[in-house]
Amino acid sequence: MKFHPNVAMQSESEYDGDGSVKRNEKLTLRVAATVVEVLPNGQLVIQGDQEVRVNYELRDLQVTGIVQPEDISRYNEVPYDRIAGARISYGGRGQ
Repeated sequence: MKFHPNVAMQSESEYDGDGSVKRNEKLTLRVAATVVEVLPNGQLVIQGDQEVRVNYELRDLQVTGIVQPEDISRYNEVPYDRIAGARISYGGRGQ
């Protein structure tokens, strides 16, 4: 492309940026799980999941594992540290 000889052009650009993201979360949930299998030794295989919307994000918590019937409280609860082979997954999507 040719410009007219009387046209002068000059271009300059400069960038200076800085940023940081700090995020801290504490989430306390109770997850309802169901017995999906009873093993021959009487232990119970459980599975449960829960979705929670926090602001504009969808959080998903999944838990699977094996519990002994005697570890189930009279309130039908099992502490997470009493779940053998526990697989606890927590993730999310959104902003």
